[in-house]
Amino acid sequence: MSALAFVWCSFYFTKGDMWMNESLRDQLQQWRKQTADQRQVHQEKKPPRKREELTDRDIRELMGTGRPRYARGKGGAYRQR
Repeated sequence: MSALAFVWCSFYFTKGDMWMNESLRDQLQQWRKQTADQRQVHQEKKPPRKREELTDRDIRELMGTGRPRYARGKGGAYRQR
């Protein structure tokens, strides 16, 4: 059955739509126009993002450099470093 389907499809659809059925070609062109119009309607331009200006102090705070650090010490207890 798959060999017959391949023969039938290869008759109607060859590379470059050279042998495509005329009515099918017209339907495909109409569908392409409709979908192109729909895509343009749905695509909205987003406003450009503002670049966030961070100071050196803000960056250090985000990285957590001023916070206390803890590590395991002898006996498994947490100690501040």
